[in-house]
Parts: sequence; structure tokens; C-alpha cells
Amino acid sequence: MKRTIPMPMFAVVTLISLAVAQSIPESSVPSDSEIRQMLVDRIDVQHQSIGIVVGVIGPETRRVIAYGHLEKSDPRPLNGDTIFEIGSATKVFTSLLLADIMQRGEVALDDPVAKYLPAGVKIPERNKRSITLVDLSTHTSGLPRMPPSKIRPILMRIIRSSSSTSFFRPTN
Repeated sequence: MKRTIPMPMFAVVTLISLAVAQSIPESSVPSDSEIRQMLVDRIDVQHQSIGIVVGVIGPETRRVIAYGHLEKSDPRPLNGDTIFEIGSATKVFTSLLLADIMQRGEVALDDPVAKYLPAGVKIPERNKRSITLVDLSTHTSGLPRMPPSKIRPILMRIIRSSSSTSFFRPTN
């Protein structure tokens, strides 16, 4: 089966968020050249990845440092707009956010997913019942791991056209 959008399983996306931890002085964060050397070491010496993009967010600055490639057979360099398949990295954050909004009473774990989607979005049933937030959170919804191959190019066009990738660009 031919993959429409090549995305490596071993690519690592790293985000150092200083906006949250403002107690860390920006001077203690490694320079771009120091970060780049760490990436070179991880990729070329330790062979821990094919390519890595690091975003550093400080109170006054936003920086992107990238090294490597999307795939071994793809010579295009990485940058702040490279789209990665991030897989399991989001599970912890999603679960924490779900726990937070559940504690505030904004959602219930047994709420059907359809309750929070636009009208007309059709969600399949699982064992003759609606898929709930707890089903999604515990990965028991029965939904496929990845969208069908016919839908992926459409999703990628939507992602690429969104302005969300401008997050790391400096604001003037």
C-alpha cells in the first residue's frame, strides 16, 4: 500500500515551553547552536531518530531549531512547518484536559462524543451504543487507529491550510 503523506514512526517532536515555566530564566536555556549540536548528536551519532524539530517558547521569543529529514529516503529538510504524526505523545495531555473539564462539571465521561461535534457529523455506534468520551479516553471506542486512506489527503490539506503552524513564528 502506497503512503500518500510520508511520516516517520521514529521522528521526534520536542517542545520546550518556557511560557508555562516562567521561573526559568531565558539565559539558562541552551542557545540555538547548542540545541542543534544536541540534535546532531541524537541523529547522527546515537541514531535515535531521523529528524527532530525543537520549539523553544520564552516570554519574549519563539525559536525553532530543526535537524534531519522526514524519512531516510526523503532529503527535504525539516522546519517549523513540518507535520509529524505524533501518535501517543498527545494521550497524556488529552486525558489531563478531559479530567480537568470533567472536574469543572463541563463534561461527563459517559457523554456521547456526538454531543460535542457539529450537527450532521455521523459517529458510528459501538456494541449498539453511542461512543462516549470515556471510550475515546481509554481507547475502547472501536474507531480505527488512523482514518481511511481516502480521507487522509483531505485531512492533510485541512491541517496544512490552517494557521496553527504559525504558532512558533515570532509575533511583532
